[in-house]
Order: sequence, then structure tokens, then C-alpha cells
Amino acid sequence: MVKIKFLSMMALPTISAMAEIVADQFNLNNKDVLAVMQAREALGSTAIAEDMIMPHVELPNLAVQGLSFINAQSKYALILVIDSQNPNNQLIGILGELLQSEMLIKLKQVTSQQALEKFIKEVNLNVIR
Repeated sequence: MVKIKFLSMMALPTISAMAEIVADQFNLNNKDVLAVMQAREALGSTAIAEDMIMPHVELPNLAVQGLSFINAQSKYALILVIDSQNPNNQLIGILGELLQSEMLIKLKQVTSQQALEKFIKEVNLNVIR
């Protein structure tokens, strides 16, 4: 199952605040989420555009995988939540489509949970199975 979550904020939260948000959205342990997010950030930048980052949460045995999109007006975060041992193929396909520059431009225009769900459904139609 792929879960898609949206959050609008005035400013982009810190990594620790993002970890707390994702832990709550995906029912995960906050300390585990923070640890893997910090470990990934330590490897290098997660920037996928000048104004967008893509922090990763890779943990084993996840019941639910997905994306959390934070729209902070002119800054964005697309947080990947994926099982490190059994990644969801549908999620990988959606992510592959989203990372195309024209799709990132469209993603930045999303301003609600409903709009994000609609957009991801459209993106999913382009995923080759």
C-alpha cells in the first residue's frame, strides 16, 4: 500500500521536525525515523531542485510506504518513506515519474491533500508496470 500525505506550512521544518511529522503520519517510531533521516543527510545533499529536498526514511519491515509532501510556500520537501528490504514497486515507479523536471514543477503547485492524491493518481497512470 502506498500512502500519500500533504502538509502546508509557513516555513520548511528542520530535519528533526520532519522526522516527527513523518513518524506521526506513518505510525513509526520518531527516534528511528530521525536516526535514518540524519544518517542519509550526513551522506550529502538530498536536494532534487533548487527549492526542493527529498529526505529519505528507509527502514525494514514497514507496513506502509509512501511519500509525504510539505509545501512551505517557496520551499518544498518530498519525503520518501520506503522499506529498505522490500521496496514497493508502485512507489518506486511513482517516484521515477515525479523526479522528471516537468512533474516537479506541477508538484509545487499542489496545495491540498485532495490535490496531491489526484496528482499522484495521474502520475501513477504514466508508470510502466
